[in-house]
Amino acid sequence: MVFVLIFWVLIWLLGIAATIFFCLRQWILRHKKKLHCPESENRLHVGIFHPYCNAGGGGERVLWCAVRALQTYKWVSCCSETILVNSTWTENHIVDLLNVPLKTHRVYPPCDIEHLKSLEHIENNEEILIVSVGQFRPEKNHPLQLQVLYELRTLLARDEALWNRIKLVIVGSCRHEDDYERLHNMEDLAKHLSLENSVEFKVNVKYDDLLNIYKRAKIGIHTMCDEHFGIGIVECMAAGIIMIAHRSGGPLLDIIETSEGSQNGYLATEAVEYAASVLNIILNSAETNKSIVYAARSSVERFSEKEFDDQFLRAISPLFV
Repeated sequence: MVFVLIFWVLIWLLGIAATIFFCLRQWILRHKKKLHCPESENRLHVGIFHPYCNAGGGGERVLWCAVRALQTYKWVSCCSETILVNSTWTENHIVDLLNVPLKTHRVYPPCDIEHLKSLEHIENNEEILIVSVGQFRPEKNHPLQLQVLYELRTLLARDEALWNRIKLVIVGSCRHEDDYERLHNMEDLAKHLSLENSVEFKVNVKYDDLLNIYKRAKIGIHTMCDEHFGIGIVECMAAGIIMIAHRSGGPLLDIIETSEGSQNGYLATEAVEYAASVLNIILNSAETNKSIVYAARSSVERFSEKEFDDQFLRAISPLFV
């Protein structure tokens, strides 16, 4: 008797759940139709995605919370009129998840490249400055940067004078105690590798101080795997810094070109490969490096604020028809 009662209770609950699901689906479909019916012609519905959260790194974290929700409630995507993504890497994932390529528009994040392109490099023959810019988050893979410097020292074992001119400046922000602990671990690792005299950590620096570092830096490294876009890479390129980024994600698909004749930077994966690229840049002729810098500064025009405005308006224009 008890089992029969439980059985009918379960049937009743399933019936209620199915009814709620059906009613919700019908409501969404009716609401979508209202957006296109004559009586709503004077009403405009616009959704804005704001990439921010208090934890830092908000764009990526919020985006993938949204993707996770879409994986669970994929049918809701039928109500989307247009979908904006920030890179080819993200676009491929969204199209794969939702299968709506015609609604998906790639709009690169805006960067204040004009100001950065106007920066004049400060020559210093006594110093070769390598810069890294990024939050002290685990996915940024800062330990790899110290491994790169360790490998570079090995490559320069017979040229101590050149090695002594090289310094890595790691610029980053710390959001909370976990980030500060990661920073302290990095400092300990630098000492363990006997690199403490060749590495400088700068935390939560002011923007003007960052610009001064850009003016002095010759080389930039970025070690995150599958970075969705990489606006920090774009900023360094605009500032005239030759970038070495991870061969994946946005840097590979959207930002850095390594083909001969159009090279605007370098791509690497392992520490030895990064170190070899750094040494190549150091040993390159001035003319070769100038051509890379020129190509880089020209290529980042695609990521200007004006280009963002144009592409954003193009992507949302169907909403106004």
